[in-house]
Amino acid sequence: MKINISHLILFLIPTFALVAWQGEAFEKIISDYQLQFSFSSDFQKTETKENPNLYYDFAIKHNTKKLEVRYLIGSLPPKLDGMDFEKIGLHKQQALTTAANVCQCMDKIKKSDLSAETLALFHADWGANFFLEATSEFGAGYKYSIVTAVHKRELPDLYTIFLFDDFDSVKQEIQKSTLNLRFKQESNLNKNGSGEKK
Repeated sequence: MKINISHLILFLIPTFALVAWQGEAFEKIISDYQLQFSFSSDFQKTETKENPNLYYDFAIKHNTKKLEVRYLIGSLPPKLDGMDFEKIGLHKQQALTTAANVCQCMDKIKKSDLSAETLALFHADWGANFFLEATSEFGAGYKYSIVTAVHKRELPDLYTIFLFDDFDSVKQEIQKSTLNLRFKQESNLNKNGSGEKK
């Protein structure tokens, strides 16, 4: 599989029509953590499938192309005295493990950290794309996967998992869908520190 990472650089926010999801449990997580989630009318909701490799919260499929996008919202790290999970980079290890569950491998994963410009679009502190073959039961029916993981301190990590057969045929749809799930932009404080929104 040859994937040109430059195709995934996100400088433009999609301008197509967005459809907000109206689910219950997933919607509650989105609301509780003030996350942003929407997807284009080119996709429709599809049922989540139980599998032994990786649980996920929600999924959509493209209406005409072989592309499925699955979403996983991670758990917050436990609070332990004297343990700074942020400092030791637990989120980076969890992201790699999540990607490894999609391929049931560790040595065949290609990783690319997200640029500062892309992180700003996600309102995230850290993020990466993982490129791999979808060789687990989780990816059954697809050949390849891109796992996008983004992290923001004191919030759950967000995972967007793209499943497809031919990258060139779906690269535009992938790029347009990359920002479907992201952190909400924080409100700015006035210089006087009053806490009012600018």
